[in-house]
Amino acid sequence: MNRIKRSLILGSAAILMHAAHAEELAKPALQWSSSGFVHPESVAYDSKRDNFYVTNNDGGPMAQDGKAYISRLGKNGELLEKSWVRGLNAPKGIAQYEDSLYIADIQQLRIVDIPSGKVTQTITAEDSKMLNDVSVDKQGNVYVSDVVGGGIFRLQGQTLSKWVESNAFSHPNGLFVDGNRLLVANWGEGMREDFSTDTLGGIYAVDIATKKVEPLPGAQQIGNLDGITKIRGNIIVSDMLAGKIMQYSNGQTKPLFDSGKGSADIASYGDNLLVPVMPEGKIDSYTFKP
Repeated sequence: MNRIKRSLILGSAAILMHAAHAEELAKPALQWSSSGFVHPESVAYDSKRDNFYVTNNDGGPMAQDGKAYISRLGKNGELLEKSWVRGLNAPKGIAQYEDSLYIADIQQLRIVDIPSGKVTQTITAEDSKMLNDVSVDKQGNVYVSDVVGGGIFRLQGQTLSKWVESNAFSHPNGLFVDGNRLLVANWGEGMREDFSTDTLGGIYAVDIATKKVEPLPGAQQIGNLDGITKIRGNIIVSDMLAGKIMQYSNGQTKPLFDSGKGSADIASYGDNLLVPVMPEGKIDSYTFKP
């Protein structure tokens, strides 16, 4: 068996193992909707506090004016604090780990102490252009995508450095740690100034131990992908420009529902899906009923 064929077989077997427990999802029901945000790009759920955190990208995607902020919501989407964390530039992806929030802010990773609501550290990613999404593994290692410059950075201890740079994807956007692999939602190839692309993006898996990159079969050139998460074993992605939510399982991608153009960095908790819709300044929470 030649090396390429063997690699494809092993890669497909690994993907099938991850998809083995996927349950079919039907169109979800809207649980609640919270509005009044300014270009909300990302949302994260904090199970310890039963809170949600929303990045408000006030001032544009590359603003350097310190006007942006993080909002804090209650478990039913009620606004607890609109400007909970202040002084950010253009925050995008956000992830919670223990008592810390990690926020991608252009070329910097901001670390917020949740009990105090204060930025305690700002770490610059050298050679980055526009940091986008954040995900954290069980060991506390933080992964950050650079959607404009390409590549994925990793924070280990106090060092934030380029971890993966792959020819497979030029504009990695959404990230989701899935066991021993990092799922990557690629925006597309040949990105222009207006963020349109020559080729639509797809989903990739990066082996965390070896850094080997594998495209997921049946999930290539499917959209301008922004957020990525998992619900009941299914990979869920958002196509921001088309305003669609899609499901990937068992080697196939299919549309789930229209969420509105500008649907950005989705997140999930249990059977619930959180969708920030940037132009409308809202967060929609959907639930997939058994």
